Amino acid sequence: MIADGGFIPENVAKRFCRERISGIGNTVRQFIANMKVGKPWYKSGPPSAGNGALMRIAPMVIPHLATGTKNLWVDTALSSMITHNDAGSISACLAFVYILRQLMLLEEPPEPAWWAETYVRTARESGGADLLPPAGRAVA
Repeated sequence: MIADGGFIPENVAKRFCRERISGIGNTVRQFIANMKVGKPWYKSGPPSAGNGALMRIAPMVIPHLATGTKNLWVDTALSSMITHNDAGSISACLAFVYILRQLMLLEEPPEPAWWAETYVRTARESGGADLLPPAGRAVA
């Protein structure tokens, strides 16, 4: 992203396939296998709600620090779906990046309830209300 001057999904996807990834999970392995057989980056991410995309999503805020435009949300969703093309994963990444961005704008730490309330509201607004938890029970 630094060399490109921003987020270019195809370049990030190709980089994941070129570099060694420490702690790689099965979902990212499947993504790489899909890329290597010629699938485009936007169809290579398996439908997985694993935590791999969330673990690497924080830097998506960096290109948008000065502007905070809506492109942050587009870039975050696309970055997540590269390896984890799942509504649950994308929703978690959007909520996490939203929280990071909001924290940068606050003058003082938020109230304790803010964390959970902000996460749940943001996740629901981005599709989280339709998700299933790991045990497979519907979320109310």
